[in-house]
Amino acid sequence: MLARTALVALAFAALQCHHGEAPHGAASLAAVAFLRAGPYMDQWIDYSRTATLEDVIDSPERFVPVGRQYPGFGVIDGAIWLKMQLTDVPAGARERHLLEVANPTLRGLRFYCVADGSVTCRYETSMLEPLEGRAVPHQHFLFPIDFGTAGGGDIYLRIDSDYAITLPIFVWSELSFYRSDTRRNFAFGLFFGLLLAMALYNLFLFISVRDRAYLYYVLYITCFGLFFSSVYGYAALFFLDWLGGALLRFAPFFSLATSIFALSFARTFLLLREQLPRASRLVDVLIVVHILALPVVVFAPPPIATKFANLLPLAAIVLVVYSTFAAIRRRFRPAYYFLAAWALLLISVSLFILMNFRIVPGNFFTYHGQLFGAGLEAVLLSFALGFRINSLKEAEESARLMALEEERRALAIQQRMSDSFARFVPTEFLRYLDRENILDVVHGDAVQRHLTVLFTDIRGFTGISERLGSEATFRLLNQYLGQVAPIIRAHRGVIDKFIGDAIMALFERADDGVRAAVALLRAIESFNAGRPDGQPEISIGIGLHHGEVMLGTVGSPDRLETTVIGDTVNLASRIESTTKRYGTRIILSDAVFRALHDEFPDIREIDTVYVKGKERPVVLFENFSAYPAAERDRLQQAQSFFLAGMAYFRSADLASARQNFSDYLERCPFDGVGRLYLDRIIALEKRPPAELREWSGIYETWDA
Repeated sequence: MLARTALVALAFAALQCHHGEAPHGAASLAAVAFLRAGPYMDQWIDYSRTATLEDVIDSPERFVPVGRQYPGFGVIDGAIWLKMQLTDVPAGARERHLLEVANPTLRGLRFYCVADGSVTCRYETSMLEPLEGRAVPHQHFLFPIDFGTAGGGDIYLRIDSDYAITLPIFVWSELSFYRSDTRRNFAFGLFFGLLLAMALYNLFLFISVRDRAYLYYVLYITCFGLFFSSVYGYAALFFLDWLGGALLRFAPFFSLATSIFALSFARTFLLLREQLPRASRLVDVLIVVHILALPVVVFAPPPIATKFANLLPLAAIVLVVYSTFAAIRRRFRPAYYFLAAWALLLISVSLFILMNFRIVPGNFFTYHGQLFGAGLEAVLLSFALGFRINSLKEAEESARLMALEEERRALAIQQRMSDSFARFVPTEFLRYLDRENILDVVHGDAVQRHLTVLFTDIRGFTGISERLGSEATFRLLNQYLGQVAPIIRAHRGVIDKFIGDAIMALFERADDGVRAAVALLRAIESFNAGRPDGQPEISIGIGLHHGEVMLGTVGSPDRLETTVIGDTVNLASRIESTTKRYGTRIILSDAVFRALHDEFPDIREIDTVYVKGKERPVVLFENFSAYPAAERDRLQQAQSFFLAGMAYFRSADLASARQNFSDYLERCPFDGVGRLYLDRIIALEKRPPAELREWSGIYETWDA
């Protein structure tokens, strides 16, 4: 009932101010109780802020018609001059007329009445001026219109503001103004009373049920009320003496604070973290951005503060709408009530922000519409919160019954699941864990071993999958894995896991891993040779590293997975990922090279890199055994140029290094490593000589 009374009162007060516009020109005040001034006004912006009243009077050609009900200027760096010509102005105190500027957030305002070239009255004020020091004590700016004995003249207004400027300007007879002001204060009293009542009611509910949605709602309503009190001038009545100049930052600060708690309320009410984690992360990010922007709106120059105070809430509105519709798509019933409560407010607040940036014209609805939206929303959101609690209780009970049914079903198939699970754990892995049977594996089993880790994946697999489509991609992938998996097992390797198109395999002997890598490349050549028409050719890169790894089970007691972890695994994966950049197919670390027992003539050193967190650099080797015979021979024959080029490169003799690598590439133009070194030499030659004097000979540093 209180909400309906407040909204009706606001609407009635608005109707007292809503009259049709008149054509541009002089305005007659004969028998006029109220006049919307905007359509009769001319404007000029003094970007230098130096023009005096005399300058303005002498240059009438500068002015252009305002052409809007509520003159709007957005955020500008300059002084705004407004001019209005009045005729038939009654003389005498009993028939006094007032000009009202219904924007209480202006930094500075000067008012002049000019008749027959003479100034008949002038006033200067600002939002920080105490009410008792103003021409007419009121939270809005009111000025008596006094042309002396003349029956008319020109009114000039000079306005300064640091924030978005929208100027509802009216001319009243004094009696009409105070009648309307009484109705307006009554309506705003009901409105703020409604917000206070809803805040207290839901605060008690929060204390009772401990649901954070109620707390966020209370904070949201409170901040929204404080924001409205600043926009519509009531903050000056209560906080001006206490805050002083800080009142200038009151509206931007509570604009962001309102937005923060609106996002928090939406996230909690719509259960975004549980049901829509992606939307929840977006909300969390935007909340953090709002919090970081709070010092900006308090301390930054006002034009910057205004942009933050308007654009961030607009982004919040977009995200709330997106989250609401996403929740509706997931059949979350309280979201329908949430949308109904927010609909009018979101539209009206969006229009208010767009009006501040002059994207939509200022009028009664765009300036005051958010009051109606906020009043309606305050009531509907309380209903929505109650409905949400009931819905969650119903969902909880339904989930409990479903859980009981699932538990019964799980007990019935537990034995079959245990038997099936054994197929997914290699026998060799059980041996590594010193277990004889899959039933012996328990949560937390782990052991340390020295193994060679091999990583391989298909180059450009994303592009291949996009070309083939999902069905053909899976068919190709299974054909590929079916071809290479037996090769790994034939070389006494254990496939730890398939990761999409990638394979991670383990070998007890480094020699087996290196031979398996060569065999994999040769198998891929056969695979490509026998592929059907239309199927793309595939290529792979392989990386190997040897060292200590941790083998074991990870997960929860009801969901286990065998895995291998450790720096050795990470570095093997990193080495594999660099094969494309080096233009090679197989790269192994010096740890693998040292662990080899047999001779491998087609292995060469290609680089040394730092790895963060490791004391010693890692030396990289290439195995080119799988290259065509002609290319292998040329690599062997040109090896002296390659080694000399590397030596010169590491000693910072870039000219000699360039010459040797150029000679090398003339003999082996197909080799990507040689081209990479030439690119590095070009990059180093651009560095300052002083930097090269401290050159360690190692070009790259990898993250751990």
